[in-house]
Amino acid sequence: MKLTIVVDNYSNPEKPELLSDWGLSIYINAYGKNILFDTGRSIEVFRNNVERLNIDLTKLDYIIISHEHGDHTGSLRYVGEVCKEKKILYLPSPSKLADKLKKYFEVYEVKDDLVIHSKIHITYFGTSFIPEQSLVIELNDSLIMIVGCSHPGIVNMVNYVVNKFRKRIKLLIGGFHLFPVGDIEEIVRKLIEFNIEKICPIHCSGDTIRNYLQLKYPNNYLNGYVGVEIEF
Repeated sequence: MKLTIVVDNYSNPEKPELLSDWGLSIYINAYGKNILFDTGRSIEVFRNNVERLNIDLTKLDYIIISHEHGDHTGSLRYVGEVCKEKKILYLPSPSKLADKLKKYFEVYEVKDDLVIHSKIHITYFGTSFIPEQSLVIELNDSLIMIVGCSHPGIVNMVNYVVNKFRKRIKLLIGGFHLFPVGDIEEIVRKLIEFNIEKICPIHCSGDTIRNYLQLKYPNNYLNGYVGVEIEF
């Protein structure tokens, strides 16, 4: 299993050829399936990074959009045009984009938790003011949890997933939407109490939580930025 950060607003000091931009996109290969989680904001940035990282979009099995903000959906049409044949696209319901994208994808509006393949799951948070979904991948005794912006609250989302699957989270990665939030210490304390092995806050998580985790919980912190590859 392998995760690659395709788009993020944190640049890669070792790979200047990869472009950074406000947005998020993660490419996952798990259980023989190729998954794209979000598509960033800029087509130029997304296309450059996909090409530099040698990712073949035509081999995608699933595209999952965490929520329908532009910094997560900006390259969807580009993906559809490159793939030519329709790939499966999962959008959180209610969707404003579904009808516009049916030309490019086989579109599913997710209204509840969904098993998309064996141990690969979508968890749906439709009661939030912004409908959002996360991607959860089961390992033997733990979970990989991938989030977009965590508008329903990162602690709420983690709590739901841990209680649903009854497994600890090995890796929590994505945008936690904490850059305007004050009480980072309390949020981190709650996340650590879930016994999460590695926490990788990127995109809209903000520098405060990244710095705090690195200082106080270095064994739990994973530094994320565009081009980072994580293998299991």
